Amino acid sequence: MLNDHKNKKVNQLSGGMKRKLSLGMALVTDPRTLILDEPTSGLDVESRRNIWDLILKIRKDRSIILSTQHIEEADVLANRVCILSHGRIVALDTPDNIKKHFGVGYNLILEHKQEEGKNNNADGLTDTREELRDLFASGRFVSKKTVESIDSTDERVIF
Repeated sequence: MLNDHKNKKVNQLSGGMKRKLSLGMALVTDPRTLILDEPTSGLDVESRRNIWDLILKIRKDRSIILSTQHIEEADVLANRVCILSHGRIVALDTPDNIKKHFGVGYNLILEHKQEEGKNNNADGLTDTREELRDLFASGRFVSKKTVESIDSTDERVIF
């Protein structure tokens, strides 16, 4: 990861290279416990994946405490996840159990656009809403959740 930069001084390295160097320095003594504070913050996707692969490889021989703002990173790397909000523990469990408890998925938000020069009403949105309900109910999508909310102007549908 750092071979191309081995002759540079630390102050000549980019932020991502410094992050990789810090990880290497933490591993050089082969510690049983490793504390990593956002080890992939600011890294490009390829470098992030390389760090993930390294952490997955070394974690079987040690305890790793890792902080991250990326839930997908915690999901991939952690056996247990602790979620903090405003300094308080909100959840402490396996990634799968947290997803089961708090839900997983995406919100689909549709907005009805008024076409210029046409008498637009909510009928077009109602038709679209019914078509989407049919799609969800048919099982073509993972979620079979129905309409969660409609805003007061009836121009948005949130699934």
